Amino acid sequence: MVNVYSIARGNRLKFLDSQKHISYCFWSLFFLHISCWVILPAIFQLNVPLDVCEGFVWGNEWPLGTYRHPPLYAWLLQAVYYLFGTSPVGFYGLSAFASGFSLYAIYRTGALLISPIHGLMGAALAQNIVYFNFLSTEFNPNVLQMFWTAIGSYVFALALLRSNIIYWILLGCIIALSFYTKYTTLIQATVLFLFLVFNSRARNNFKKAGPYLTVLSFIILFIPHLQWLIQHNFLPQYYIKDRLGDVLTVKDSLYYSLRFLLVQILDCVFSLLGVCLLLYPFHAISPKKTEEIFKRKIVSWLAWSPIVLLILISFISGHKIKDMYGMPFLSFIPLALLSYFEVNKNRIYKFFSFWIVMFLFQITLYVGVNYYHANEKNDNPRRVDFPGLELSKYVHSLWHTKTQTPLKFIIGDTWIAGNIAFYSSEKHRPNVWINGDIHISEWINLSEVKMNGAILIWLQNDGEYAIPSYLAEKFPNAQLGDKFNLVWEKHPEKMSTFGYAYLLPTS
Repeated sequence: MVNVYSIARGNRLKFLDSQKHISYCFWSLFFLHISCWVILPAIFQLNVPLDVCEGFVWGNEWPLGTYRHPPLYAWLLQAVYYLFGTSPVGFYGLSAFASGFSLYAIYRTGALLISPIHGLMGAALAQNIVYFNFLSTEFNPNVLQMFWTAIGSYVFALALLRSNIIYWILLGCIIALSFYTKYTTLIQATVLFLFLVFNSRARNNFKKAGPYLTVLSFIILFIPHLQWLIQHNFLPQYYIKDRLGDVLTVKDSLYYSLRFLLVQILDCVFSLLGVCLLLYPFHAISPKKTEEIFKRKIVSWLAWSPIVLLILISFISGHKIKDMYGMPFLSFIPLALLSYFEVNKNRIYKFFSFWIVMFLFQITLYVGVNYYHANEKNDNPRRVDFPGLELSKYVHSLWHTKTQTPLKFIIGDTWIAGNIAFYSSEKHRPNVWINGDIHISEWINLSEVKMNGAILIWLQNDGEYAIPSYLAEKFPNAQLGDKFNLVWEKHPEKMSTFGYAYLLPTS
C-alpha cells in the first residue's frame, strides 16, 4: 500500500514537471478567478459603486484629465459602457480582468526569473491577498494601477535579461499608461530607476539605448496629459493635498507608518500561511550562478522596494497614507519569499488543497457578508444597495412633466447626479455638472445648458427645504421643486430625501 501511494504521489508530482501542464493549471486559476469575481458582485452588489459611478461621470466626457485622477480608468469604463450599458457585468468584469492579468504578470515573472512552478505558486499565493479578491471588485485607479505595476515589472525584467529595445520601449508605454491611471506610479518609476542605478549589471544599460527609449516613449505618450495639467494649473494638486492632510508630528508619523505596514501584512495573511505551508521547515537556498543571483536580486527588488519606499516617503514627509495605496505594491512578495527557501515538493499538492479551501473561504465570506448587509436592518446601508435606477427613473419623470426636451444636464455631486446620469433612459447619457463648479467640469458649455436646461439635485437634510447655498448662488433663476422620498428596496427601513430644482430650457 505504501509503495502504491508513493508511486501515485510521484506521478502526480511529475504532472507539474511539464510546462504545458503548469500552464493549464494557471489558466484554470485565471478563469476561476475571473468568473468568481464577475458573477458574485454582479449578483450581490447591483448598484454602481462610488468610484465606478464617478468614473462614468468623467468617462462620458472623454477628458484629458480630472480634478482628482488621471483619466484612463474613466476612459475604460466609458468603453465598457458602450458594450454592456448599465449591466454590472461590464464594470465588475473590468476589475476582474485587471486583477486576473496582474496574476498572469506574476506567473510570467516567476517563470522568467525562477521557474514555471514558482510562477504558478506565486500567482496562486498572490490571489489570496485581499487586494486580489474582496477589495478588487470596485474598478478604480488602485485596481488598474495594480495591473500596470505587475505587467510593468514583468516587462522590466524582460528588458534587463534579453536586452531587446522593444521591451524598453514597451516599458515606457506601460509607465505612461500607469501615470494616466494614478500619479503614485511615481513610486514604481523611481523603484525601477534606482535598480538601474544601484545594481552594477543593470547599470550597464545606461551605456545602451534602452533606458533612453523608455524615457522617450513615456514622454511622447504623456505629453497630452502634461499639457492638460499645465493648462489647468496642475488642478489635481488640490485634491492630493486634501487627501494627504496636515503634516504629522514625528511620533504620529511613525505610528501611522507602522500602522500602514501592519495593515499590509494583515492583507497578506492568507498568502503568508500558504507560503509557510510550502516552505516549512525553511531550508534557505543560495544561488551559485551569476545569472541566478541577478534574477534573485530582481525578484527581491520588485517585491520589497516599492512598499518600503512608500512607507519611507510617508514617514519622512509626515503625511498619513491611505491603506489602499499599498494595493499595487504587494503582488511579488509571495514570489520573493518562495525564492529564498527550498520548496517542499511533497507539500505542493497539500498547498493546492489549501488554496482551494482558501478560495472557497473567499466566496463563502463574500456571500455571507453581502447576505448579512442585504438583510440587516440598519439606517446606514452600503452604497451598492442604493436605489440608483429608481432615483434616475423618478427624476426623469419629473423632468419630462415640465418639458419634452431630453434631460441633457444634471447638476449635483458625482454620487447622486452620477447615478441619475448612469441609469438614464435618454438616448445620450446626460452630462453631469459637478456641484455646479465649472472649474472641475470643464466639459460644460454654458450656452448649451441655457438652451437645453438642467435639473439640480441634492440629498436633503432635516433642515429648512431650500436650494443649497452653493447651488443657489450660482443658479438664482432655478425653480425649486417639491422634495421627495425614496425607499431603499433592500432596506425598507431606510428612506432618503432628495431636493431638486429646474433650469428650464430657453429654446
